[in-house]
Amino acid sequence: MPVSLFSTSTLQTLVGATKQQLEMRRFRPNLVVETVLPGAFPEQQWLNHTITFGDRADGAQLQLDYPIARCSLITLDPRPNGTASLTGIGRLS
Repeated sequence: MPVSLFSTSTLQTLVGATKQQLEMRRFRPNLVVETVLPGAFPEQQWLNHTITFGDRADGAQLQLDYPIARCSLITLDPRPNGTASLTGIGRLS
């Protein structure tokens, strides 16, 4: 089953590139990973790896096999009466 994973550093990268105030909910992720090291799009480096949640050996694990395609709704502002558009955002990653 596809899972949408998104990191806080990717959000910050997109905020810097677009000069817009973006909210995580705009990207509708299933899981948000809080990253402590800066860097653009760390999710791409996690492909073909297993990540473990928490600091216990028996923590939940997720195998990251391939990127998923996102629908065009992420280009629309989810706020009521929002007008900000992110067309062309796919070229950043």
